[in-house]
Amino acid sequence: MGSNNRFRAEQVSRARTREETGKMKKETIVLDNLNCPSCAAQLEQAFKNLAGVKSASVTFATGTLDLEYDEGRLTEDQIHKTAESFGVTIASRL
Repeated sequence: MGSNNRFRAEQVSRARTREETGKMKKETIVLDNLNCPSCAAQLEQAFKNLAGVKSASVTFATGTLDLEYDEGRLTEDQIHKTAESFGVTIASRL
């Protein structure tokens, strides 16, 4: 009986997790004021550490961020604030 309750609790937990998450979004973001490769690496790591981010890759040479994330867990405001915390602004999206 106890194992059935535990199994049911795990099912409910997984269902809630699915409900709380949105759809995955993939985009390329053009960055302004990305001044050095080291800054690009630090910015990339900051994005990778955000909840809801599946992948993040910053390319210094092109000044772009390739980002795949869960729209239900990561907001536009969080994306902007993360970039701005490194003195970088979002110029556009491709």
